[in-house]
Amino acid sequence: MICITGGSGYIGSKLVEELLKEGEVKVLDLAPPPVPHVKFTRVNVLLLDDLKVELRDCELVYHLAAEIKAEESLREPAKVVRVNVEGTLNVLEAARLADASVVFASTAAVYGEAKVVPVPEEHPLEPVNVYGATKVAGEALVNSYRKAFGLRAWTLRLFNVYGPSASPSRGVVGEFLRRALKGEPLRIYGDGRQVRDFVFVDDVVKAFKLVREIPEGTYNVGSGRGVSIITLAKKIIELTGSKSEMVFLPERPGDVRVSVADVTKLAAFGWRPRVSLEEGLRLTAEALKARGT
Repeated sequence: MICITGGSGYIGSKLVEELLKEGEVKVLDLAPPPVPHVKFTRVNVLLLDDLKVELRDCELVYHLAAEIKAEESLREPAKVVRVNVEGTLNVLEAARLADASVVFASTAAVYGEAKVVPVPEEHPLEPVNVYGATKVAGEALVNSYRKAFGLRAWTLRLFNVYGPSASPSRGVVGEFLRRALKGEPLRIYGDGRQVRDFVFVDDVVKAFKLVREIPEGTYNVGSGRGVSIITLAKKIIELTGSKSEMVFLPERPGDVRVSVADVTKLAAFGWRPRVSLEEGLRLTAEALKARGT
């Protein structure tokens, strides 16, 4: 059986939908998944004994449960560290006891300010916020379990994931689209020249599925193309025909200037992003309209 921690979240729920086509899936989360016909158990990753019970029949564990908002790590760093570090340790230990493999969802935030763009997996890990630091710690735990216990494991460093899903995205694309569809101002932090790598959620799910068939290791998952936040805002205003204006707010601490993935390593195994930003924005906007958001 495949088990997914955080399977009720934005990326997790999309992954659940796809994996259900292959067989039995169990979601471990604090809230039920917005996906029908899937096994669900309410589990807190901070409770190791509960994880031991729930993962004992799992062959593969996708570990997506995490506190993912960088701003949350500024307000409550201790909470984010506990969930993202201790929680990951607990998942790894329960998976080890179950003789299960693990796919760990990490983030581009581990790199901090990139010295090389696009950034390869070998780039030094120098996070500029607590969230990124917790994911560096999580990766270190994954690697240590692989070396010390022979645990089979993969790490995917996700860049800016967007797109329609059963669970709404809290990222900048979803936020901009929701506000544009309502004619509300698009809030841009800083000068808007920050560059991000936006990768469509379906392409990310394909990467999660592919890793089971490729060598263990760490892989970037992005589009390989950078887009400034101000360009993204303009594209969304044009796409939606919105009268929204762009409002510039003070830059947020912990935001990097440029984040673009080098996806050469994963592409060597046949993966590549197939949905362009323009197409992805259109699909996401249509889904939001249909949902009445």
